[in-house]
This record gives sequence, structure tokens and C-alpha cells, in this order.
Amino acid sequence: MSGLHKNDPRAKYKTIEKSLAEDVNHLSDADLLQDATDDGLNPKDIALNMRASALSLVAEAKRKRILQVREKLKESNKFSRSELSRPSMDAIKSKLQELFSRRPELAVAFRQGTKQSDSDWQSLWDDLIEIGEIKKEDLGN
Repeated sequence: MSGLHKNDPRAKYKTIEKSLAEDVNHLSDADLLQDATDDGLNPKDIALNMRASALSLVAEAKRKRILQVREKLKESNKFSRSELSRPSMDAIKSKLQELFSRRPELAVAFRQGTKQSDSDWQSLWDDLIEIGEIKKEDLGN
């Protein structure tokens, strides 16, 4: 607004605003508190409201940052199943059997429960990678 013509009402308001800000800056804390009290304002309530507003803004900024970080983490952990490098079928079966014996709380149910196809084993391998039960170092051959 500094490029406003001097007869523009906005320029006049800007000048008044600047003058009032300078006046307030020259007042002592005691004078400011007294002026507020004289005007029927409670400085403690004003301070509490300002504090609550500031804390609310900080909390909102933190929530946004957490969401951004979560999204970034989600993106960095994504992988394409078509890009997976799987070990041999024998190695997959061996590593899965070792995982289930080490982690009995993990359970798997297959259709008809008799024999699993190679694609069933591969799909199970991919699913366990996706949920983090199989670590990246196990992805090689």
C-alpha cells in the first residue's frame, strides 16, 4: 500500500495505523494495562485468550506436519509388486516356514487347505513384505 496516492482513504488509514502503533510502542506496560482496564477489558483474560490461540495454532501446525511426514513415509515405503525381486520358490517356502515357526502368532489360511500353488506362495511372500513381516534384506536370492 505504500504506492497509494496521498488522497486515497487507504493511505490515510495506513498513516493513522502507523501513528497509533508508534503511540502504543511508547507507552509503558503499566500504562497499557491501565488503559485496557479503563476501557473495561481484563488483561488476564486477553492474555489467556492469546495464549490459547497461540497453542491452538501450534497444535494445528504440528498436526499438519505429522500428516505430511506420515504421507512421506507412506510414499517411501510403497513398492510395486511387479518390481519385486523374489528369491527362488524353494527359498520363499523355506523362509516362510522359518518365519511361521519363529512367529507362531502369525497365521495363514489357504483355500481348501491342501496344497498351495506357486502363485499362492508368491502372493503370501509379497503380502508379508508389504506389512513389514519380511524385511528388505530378505528380498534378495
